[in-house]
Amino acid sequence: MSWVRGSMLVWLKGLEWRKSACATLRPVLFSALFLYLLAVLAGCGGAPPEPAPVADGTGPAYETILRIGRGGPGEVVYSPDGDYLAVASTIGVWVYRLDEAGEGRLLPHAAVVVSVSWSPEGEQLAVASADGVVTVWDVGNGRKVQQLRGPTGAILSVTWLPESNQVAAVATDSSVLIWDPGDGELLDSFSGPGDALTGVSWSAAGHHIASTTTSGFLTPRRDHRVRVWNARTGQQEHLLEGHTDRVTSVSWSPADSQVVTGAADSTVRIWDKGQLLHTLEGHTGEVTAVSWSPDGSRVASGAADNTVRVWDASEGRLLRTWDSHTDEIRSVGWSAGGRRLAASSDDGTVHIWRVADGRLLRILGEHYILNVRSVSWAPDGDRLVASMGDNSLRIWNLADGGLLHVLKEHTDDVSDARWSPDGRQIASSSDDGTVRIWDADSGQLLYTLEGHTDIVSSVSWSPDGDRLASSSNDDTVRIWDATTGQPLETLKGHGHDVTQVRWSPGGRWLASCSNDDTAGIWDANDARLLRSLKGHEHDVRTVSWSPGGELLATGSNDATVRIWNVNEGRLLHSLVGHSGPVRSVDWSADGRLLASGSNDFRVLIWNATEGRLQSTLVGHTDYVRGVSWSADGKWLASASDDNTIRIWQQNDE
Repeated sequence: MSWVRGSMLVWLKGLEWRKSACATLRPVLFSALFLYLLAVLAGCGGAPPEPAPVADGTGPAYETILRIGRGGPGEVVYSPDGDYLAVASTIGVWVYRLDEAGEGRLLPHAAVVVSVSWSPEGEQLAVASADGVVTVWDVGNGRKVQQLRGPTGAILSVTWLPESNQVAAVATDSSVLIWDPGDGELLDSFSGPGDALTGVSWSAAGHHIASTTTSGFLTPRRDHRVRVWNARTGQQEHLLEGHTDRVTSVSWSPADSQVVTGAADSTVRIWDKGQLLHTLEGHTGEVTAVSWSPDGSRVASGAADNTVRVWDASEGRLLRTWDSHTDEIRSVGWSAGGRRLAASSDDGTVHIWRVADGRLLRILGEHYILNVRSVSWAPDGDRLVASMGDNSLRIWNLADGGLLHVLKEHTDDVSDARWSPDGRQIASSSDDGTVRIWDADSGQLLYTLEGHTDIVSSVSWSPDGDRLASSSNDDTVRIWDATTGQPLETLKGHGHDVTQVRWSPGGRWLASCSNDDTAGIWDANDARLLRSLKGHEHDVRTVSWSPGGELLATGSNDATVRIWNVNEGRLLHSLVGHSGPVRSVDWSADGRLLASGSNDFRVLIWNATEGRLQSTLVGHTDYVRGVSWSADGKWLASASDDNTIRIWQQNDE
């Protein structure tokens, strides 16, 4: 089974979309090349981040001492004997032994994993990641055996060729690469059909490939057709036509004679030698995954309607439906004997069912988290709160990384979460347009603050804990009474979305930033705009006060961090080092260091006094959305779109 959608993450993550210019383009950008060209033409963003150095050599190194989250689950693949399940994720591959209750073993990757294939004997895994590298792992000892590289960039799918015990991969440009996994030698390479591929599936014997493609130039789109071609010659043998919307997934039957496809038209179709046999209808959303049972008698499908279905392949009849997932299905995979079925979902879990009676046997995902938007330390340093893209807040105990609470009352993504100064309450902001105040110990919702007319992007407590400030895409900042939830003031002055607001340490001022490319300094008592800080060349995404309140740091889509003297409105330092938009900045407690997180997947530590890069923290495999220092300055937390939170500590060795 091929995880078609997984590779799209590689292409889409390279761009930072500007709301006003690019929102209407998203549905049609499916090709990496076309994505980049369109972005340049429209002025919407830049190329994917370039490889980052580990450090610049002038400052101390940092190490990850705790990782919360397992990355977003993707493709699920059973071992040949059915004893293990490999789950691709945004940070590597998790391998679970299914007769044990353990948490599995991580085979870490520096880039998002897009495809996984077991060796015929089940002792090794070939793993393709978004950096274009195929890594061969020894599953028994968890060590790398080989890293396979070729002349091509993004790889869509990897498979072991059973007849020759070779590893083969297909790239987005339809190149086929074949290696000897023993010594890593590239044995052969050739080109298939010249289309830009979006997904592929290898036949069981490795003789044929079925592929989905994009078509068009200025408006590239997923094709409604599937091409079947010879894996040795690259010649097309069949063209499967019949779907009325883009094809999202494809899988070969064990006998190599039939193909099953799933599409955005909500149908599953079965083909034999280019001829349509069955159209399976029943899903109410885009079909996102299909997989053939090992004996060829059944087909499994997963869809955006959150369901997994099993069909009789010969009759086209629905046999069973599961609806235990709470979000879109990403992948489905059969065990070797066909008795069990696994599915991964955007709800962050993997479910395993017994097919015969439909019983849910196991859920893997107690530690998966999705779409971390921000992270914040409790004043005592013992707990951490994160805002999530699944409409929730989560609170962890930092002693062991244990999950304390999941707070669910928001009806859309939670954009920010901040502790009250005494650590007893948490305030959250959300894309649902509200601010909410929670009891941190019990998780009980205390107040819902309504008044903004658009997404609320951030929230901040006054130092005395009596007031709250919130920023919004309605171009305003609002001040609230935190003890009653009543509105106090509305601050107007920005000309575009206000992306973040933070209270000064002394409580006298508020700092805000906006997509109008400025940061604003406000008198928090009379709601006056005192100063507008101009100099960034793009949206300003984040602000942070120095501990003394004399300086302000700003981060922007122009990839720079700037440090300002607030009293004079004067720029002190422009810090250049990131290769993508800066999403978060935070000062250390002593004011000496400044941390920044970026779309280039890195966290940078700056000497704030000298305006010099001190250390580079590498480990995340996706955008870094949030950084936060602990109150004592010993630890730094970073939150990423790779669906993990990392706790970093300076390595004193």
